[in-house]
Amino acid sequence: MKWKYLKKKFRYNPKRSVLFLFLFFFLTSFTIGYAFLTKELSIEGSSRLVGATWDIHFENIQVKSGSVTPTTAATITNPTTVTFGVVLENPGDFYEFNVDVVNDGTFNAMIDSITLLPELTSAQQEYLEYQVTYVNGTELEPFQQLDVSSRETLKIRFGYIDGIDTSLYPLTDQELTIEVEIVYVQADENAKPIMSLTPGDYLLYYPSKTNYVFNEALVGGSGTVSFNPSELTLWRVLSINSDGTIDIISEHVSSASVYFSGKTGYQNFVGYLNVLASQYETDNITVGSRHFGYNGQTEFITDTEYINAVTPWTCDTGGNCNPKPDDFESQGGGDLLYLRDYNLVNDVLGTTVSSNIAGEEVSNWLASRYYSRRGERFGRTVAGSYGLYQNYIYVGGAPTVYEWESTIRPIVTLSSQLSYLGSGTLSDPWSIIQ
Repeated sequence: MKWKYLKKKFRYNPKRSVLFLFLFFFLTSFTIGYAFLTKELSIEGSSRLVGATWDIHFENIQVKSGSVTPTTAATITNPTTVTFGVVLENPGDFYEFNVDVVNDGTFNAMIDSITLLPELTSAQQEYLEYQVTYVNGTELEPFQQLDVSSRETLKIRFGYIDGIDTSLYPLTDQELTIEVEIVYVQADENAKPIMSLTPGDYLLYYPSKTNYVFNEALVGGSGTVSFNPSELTLWRVLSINSDGTIDIISEHVSSASVYFSGKTGYQNFVGYLNVLASQYETDNITVGSRHFGYNGQTEFITDTEYINAVTPWTCDTGGNCNPKPDDFESQGGGDLLYLRDYNLVNDVLGTTVSSNIAGEEVSNWLASRYYSRRGERFGRTVAGSYGLYQNYIYVGGAPTVYEWESTIRPIVTLSSQLSYLGSGTLSDPWSIIQ
């Protein structure tokens, strides 16, 4: 298939803002070299072979939220052609859309060749980005297979890069004609599946922070005072999200433990675990984070009416009493919301048990509170091979202060703008390419 982008103009004005006028003409034609396959074959008598079909085409354009309003919206003007036009006026402006390539024929296809012309100069690469990849960031490569009755989603993105030195922007008008040509042919013995991230895959990710000091005022306890987020470098793919982002969970838990104790520790338990998880984020690579087990629970409990009561409910969290404590999650009644992550990790990885980087099986916190009918308040944990467990934090109305520790297991969300190399195995994990 052939894509052309015509007359990209960059203009400079005295205010040092750069006007990008992009007139992209996105043409796609599938090269077909098998004329004999399109003919009907017949045998004299009562038997007949129905003609084979070769049908690869575009479907389903979806423009990403935040894209600039185009002068011509991305449109499939015929089955193998998409056209659009867009003006990017300010640094940070972009236009991005996904489009499906569909094989509705009777033969498996594969990519024969890919041509991208021209190569951007080093100067142009400083202020201009354009990407043509699969939606999860995987690069297009020869021999990648497109099976019968299947589809693959491509991501096309053009952007005016923000945050660079103004001297790097062009000062004169420029015109670029960019052509991307992808040729699909009938699949043969060289065809291979598209190498893309799959839940359960191993991935290398290096958090940028090297130290974080615990806020003892929020945890209500003492103990270890800091930890090093950058120690966790081996991760597992947990889920591929519909917007192209990817959730990954650390294969190991933190070497350091965090203590929660008393009413303060119980109130801030979930929220502060999320604060700790956010220390594993990295600018331009991640777009979010959460601690293992978080699924919308109240992060910091401010309504203390039931927190101060000794036994406000007569059954445990998840039990059968009226009212149920988990109906009062925001007031400290505990929750079952952790089950989303707990079950997901168990399904994808085959276990929720984890170890520290030294290989020692240890417990880790779950971002979920638990209430006991005796008035005891807990933070949930995964206690190694023992499975789900609860650690005492607080007893309502009692002066007793419990102080329990456990480790951190973060989940971070990778940007949809990344690409990857590798195969996802333990011996050859995915590596991130920006």
